[in-house]
Amino acid sequence: MHGMPLYMSPIVGTGCLDLGSQGDLISFNVSLPFNHTLWIQGGGSYNVNIHFTGPPLSSNNIVIRGFDTSHVTKFFADSYPTTTDPNLFSYSYNNLTGILDYMTPGGTFTFNIGTGFNDTSFELTTPGTMVIQPLAVAQERPSNCPTDPWGVSGSLNNCRGPPPLNNPDIFTGSYYQDNITEIISYYTTLASDRLPTTIRTVSYYIPSITVPSAYLLTVTIPFKTLTKLISYYTTPRTFMGITDLPYIATTIITLSGLPSPYTTTLTTDSMTVSGIVSFYSGGSSTKTLTLASTSFYTQYTNITTTVTEYPRGTIFPTSWISKEISGTATITYSTSMETYVVKTQA
Repeated sequence: MHGMPLYMSPIVGTGCLDLGSQGDLISFNVSLPFNHTLWIQGGGSYNVNIHFTGPPLSSNNIVIRGFDTSHVTKFFADSYPTTTDPNLFSYSYNNLTGILDYMTPGGTFTFNIGTGFNDTSFELTTPGTMVIQPLAVAQERPSNCPTDPWGVSGSLNNCRGPPPLNNPDIFTGSYYQDNITEIISYYTTLASDRLPTTIRTVSYYIPSITVPSAYLLTVTIPFKTLTKLISYYTTPRTFMGITDLPYIATTIITLSGLPSPYTTTLTTDSMTVSGIVSFYSGGSSTKTLTLASTSFYTQYTNITTTVTEYPRGTIFPTSWISKEISGTATITYSTSMETYVVKTQA
């Protein structure tokens, strides 16, 4: 492995690759896009060797952190490994920006190594190799290079997969004749920095509900009937983290009804007549009145014939009136008839 390093390319994103002290086991091809942070602090007595091959892209952003106070770091630029003249290699370091440019016959390798280095201590004695001496103050771990969550030093030999996923969590809440079920589940995916991340999802099972039909409630009191309309509708509420969850609400409307009709009687001329008293709305545009109306049934009574006794015979009186009006004769007969009974003595 030390003589045949693995190649990695491209590496993009804002993540961090923790190399520890095993940087000499891998070679980074920066002739393709490379935008990543390399964390090289491994501890112990190991010096760190990092291999790069080119020709490098000028748009690459190679950030290297982890330089400490006790370890030498060597950059190997293998763009032209057969070059043997050290004078063909040079460097330029800006302590304000932390940018190190390493010029080789195959191109310029640009590294962001941070500030605080004494560039006069950099060595170019071996062609293709640049030696960076330890810092006076060790660099701190960047924020995008979090500590190993499993408590293992970050080296390639101890590389682990993502932590195990949590089991789904299930919660229920009463919802009318059924329950709402909340399921919290987890899955692993790659974030924008190409690192695995755990995603938490929440899903719900919401049963359907039936809105009851409207109905009328009627209460009768003497000479008056009160009617109420009971109706239902849905309104949104928040429950178990769910917004706009439909809940059933009630509306009660009192209807302004008229008094119920009733039966009455009227006695006149020795006759009893039945009638119905009913009500209706009337009045003006500004005032509504309740008015009453009485309707009597038509009644028939026995017809009594009056008999008058006379001592002599029976007479059928008939009368008429005759006169001319404008040359037209008009005769009007009377329609009245009386019956006379004559009693004879034996």
